[in-house]
Amino acid sequence: MAENLDALDRAGKMEVLDLSERLSGDAPGRDTRAALLAYAGAIPAEDLDLMK
Repeated sequence: MAENLDALDRAGKMEVLDLSERLSGDAPGRDTRAALLAYAGAIPAEDLDLMK
């Protein structure tokens, strides 16, 4: 799954973020998109492989 996200361009990643916001519901006063983008690419690929 991580490689699928990595393969997306910025527009595709923004669509995923939009979907995640719709699924989780927006918390009042919280910018979910900015919060998620802060962690984009933060997990090394080796760690993602271990999590699989």
